[in-house]
Amino acid sequence: MLGKGYHMAEVNVHQWGFVGSGSEVMPGRGVTMWNLHNNQSIRYGEREYGINLVWDGRADLGNMTIERRSGSNAIRFGELVAIRIQNGGYIRYQEREYGINLVWSSQAIYEWEVTGGSTSQAVPLNRQIGLFNRTHGDHLVYGEREYGINLRWWSDLEDIFEDYPPLPIPHALRSPSGELGQIELGGHTNKVEVFHGGTDDELDWHIHIRLDAAQQRTLFRHLIEHVNIAKVAQSLWSFTEQTLERAYCEWMVLDGWDNSLFDEKFFSADLTRTLALRRKAWDISAKAAEEQGSKGYTEDASRDSLLWTKVAYVRLQGAFVLDQAHLSDNEFRVEIHPLDSLAYAIGTNGDPLSATPDNPTGWPDNVVTWRVAAFTNSSFHRINGADYVKKERTSTWYLPLPSSAHLPQFTTTVSESFPNFTNEARRRPGMDDRRPTPDDEYRDYGVRQHSFAILPDPRDGIRKLHVTVTMSPPSDRWGGMFLREFRLETRPPAIA
Repeated sequence: MLGKGYHMAEVNVHQWGFVGSGSEVMPGRGVTMWNLHNNQSIRYGEREYGINLVWDGRADLGNMTIERRSGSNAIRFGELVAIRIQNGGYIRYQEREYGINLVWSSQAIYEWEVTGGSTSQAVPLNRQIGLFNRTHGDHLVYGEREYGINLRWWSDLEDIFEDYPPLPIPHALRSPSGELGQIELGGHTNKVEVFHGGTDDELDWHIHIRLDAAQQRTLFRHLIEHVNIAKVAQSLWSFTEQTLERAYCEWMVLDGWDNSLFDEKFFSADLTRTLALRRKAWDISAKAAEEQGSKGYTEDASRDSLLWTKVAYVRLQGAFVLDQAHLSDNEFRVEIHPLDSLAYAIGTNGDPLSATPDNPTGWPDNVVTWRVAAFTNSSFHRINGADYVKKERTSTWYLPLPSSAHLPQFTTTVSESFPNFTNEARRRPGMDDRRPTPDDEYRDYGVRQHSFAILPDPRDGIRKLHVTVTMSPPSDRWGGMFLREFRLETRPPAIA
């Protein structure tokens, strides 16, 4: 039950509760919107700055209604709803000079979503939930501010994200996992590289993809409309839609570390199969380590990767953040950082596919294999101070089936295989530290759980391969690792 005395150890967007009688939130029935962070509710109240909302210590106001477009059943997690507050009206997203970007509307604006439960499950009363605004692409949370009621958007809480604050995400690009600040993007690979820092103590793998044109356009418009620094960058630093033509991820996983004579050398974990490399990932990182200067060294591994030589279509999923370190260079740079997961399709010849499922001539009819990997960063990495990586993180994929899977009476089976990682550090003396695996090979590291099945994608209702992977928080120098391959085979109906 909700009540006073609740204390949040860290920022949790599921810090709200609808208080009322009964068991479920019903459309149009009065409830009180209670915040568990400051143990107060929200009501209408005139103020000099910002939207006319104030805090109240009572939990029995019954001054708010949650409304849907039609139907009288209980409000469901994940559906679009409008929120009405007595004496004020409907609250909606809109920029304003002071306070949080919320204004009143006399008409119902269906742009809110209740989070914190399974999609389509009824929202219970007197339980923790979150409030997500789809127009802005972020959760509403308690946060102190100079003007207006103490409300903020989660991504505005800069002091908990260090140099990599998350960015609001357009609804069409949100990860189906429901994770905070997590985006899903897809495009054709145009670079694979590893960076070994000099004064920066890190070893970063980067995958660059050329975004689909529609995603690029959607992402640019959303950033310009909802991120103030993006507007500044557009007017002063030539930030354009073409700047987002290439998206990239950045993550760090290690098998070995050498700190001899204070010259730190980081050696990559085994990403050879994950990145479809011809050379071992360890060898590529070792070369970068030898070449590092005070500003580091970047080894272009594109020609070593079939993802680049085959122009593979790769999907990336992870925290979508702003790299604030480059703002001082008058550069607006966005990253998927750290990368939680990537997925790409493989043909029967073992090569990554360039074709996409909407290409009727290039996508396989009967057999396709999906390679899915997920990671958490080494604790050496600076981003581990950010609030959103100090928790378990789940990546959820809905990956297309062979094209004939959607024909009447055709059946599709899925089988899972387990490519192992090789721990090169175990074979090499002189390391300060090595990834602690019992043998030279290991199946995964830091994985809490994973599952797979063929299920309808709730976004479009089409049956797809559903893969979900939950990774532990970064807790050591190595970083979590997951890699699986899922072979999908479609067969025609048996002939009687």
